[in-house]
Amino acid sequence: MYITSSDQLKIFCESLQSSDVLAVDTEFVRERTYFHRIGLIQVGGKEGFAAIDPIILSDLTPLLEILKDPKKIKVFHAARQDLEILVRLCGQVIPPVFDTQVAAALVGWGSQISFAKLIQKALGKHIHKSETYTDWCRRPLSENQIKYAIDDVRYLLPAYEKLLERLMQLKRTSWVAGEVKNWEDPATFALPDPQTRFLKIKSLRSLNRRNLAVLRELAAWREKVAIARDRLAKSIVRDETLLEIARKMPKDIKELS
Repeated sequence: MYITSSDQLKIFCESLQSSDVLAVDTEFVRERTYFHRIGLIQVGGKEGFAAIDPIILSDLTPLLEILKDPKKIKVFHAARQDLEILVRLCGQVIPPVFDTQVAAALVGWGSQISFAKLIQKALGKHIHKSETYTDWCRRPLSENQIKYAIDDVRYLLPAYEKLLERLMQLKRTSWVAGEVKNWEDPATFALPDPQTRFLKIKSLRSLNRRNLAVLRELAAWREKVAIARDRLAKSIVRDETLLEIARKMPKDIKELS
């Protein structure tokens, strides 16, 4: 189901009330922006699966309330970026969370396993990731794009069940909770402190203390502007330019140029 209206969203979310476990995924673009540009939110439960269009729908409240329900387990694969998006939308963390990539590592299926390999391992099914490089924010979406997106949650639930069964056999169920504990902590998703962003710049060790202090303030300023404009920090001012300014410490605009 491809959801583009408030009535569709309301009916679908009502059907999710009976599900204790939800499969969740997102499709997004993040090439030039500071924050992810969300293109689709896919959710599935025992009553069905849907791709919800957050570009067409301005009010996602019914969905966000479902995701915030602490009685429902939210299952992701490689959850970090999905959670960054959803925590920002919800305005809070959304525990409890289960990550199939983490669980797969704990049962010995390999570290950082891809979704396609997970489904092959858990379900014996080959899936094609033909839409991996789609611009999910461009409309209209094709039927193939929508099916591709929904399949991510359609196969996620049975893979979760297989993993849970294996974790129970190995008596490692509690290990998953320990591994994803940070994702249930609001501090994990807080914006970085602008005053520490200079530490990400290469070659800063070549600067003395005074130059470092200048670089710290320049990088903090750039970070704040990037957030305000929703642009990548390096598109505001490149690292090399900040380093050069920090070294020369110009006293006025003329010296800066």
